[in-house]
Amino acid sequence: GEFDSSMFLPYAEWLALQDRFDEALRAYAKASRPDLSFKLMEQLTLNAVLEGRFKDASYYYHLLSEETLRGLAEGGLAARAAAGLPITVRRSAEKDDEKDAKEVVMDAVVVTEGVVKLALERFWEYRRHADLY
Repeated sequence: GEFDSSMFLPYAEWLALQDRFDEALRAYAKASRPDLSFKLMEQLTLNAVLEGRFKDASYYYHLLSEETLRGLAEGGLAARAAAGLPITVRRSAEKDDEKDAKEVVMDAVVVTEGVVKLALERFWEYRRHADLY
């Protein structure tokens, strides 16, 4: 069945802690947190390079390039994440009680020409690295 997207964020974090990274990436996408998905992919890529696992590094660079284009096509938060820009997160509380506060991702994001340019630069950088490894 359908679940609220906020249910997928703790699940994605748990999957990452269990070394189930590909599943964690999908869960971050379902949680509408492309920024965290990119952060995880970038960390996996860096680890692969540092450990000399160049086939894995190539795979993750290729995945990063695909996700960059996908994020750009989706627009909004995904485009900002694709460009490597921070996503504003604010706290909201239904009862004005700090313990009931939860993260809310701002979704009203205008994609400017600068965001598009940054995302495309990252896309080509990731593709070059994928080809190198």
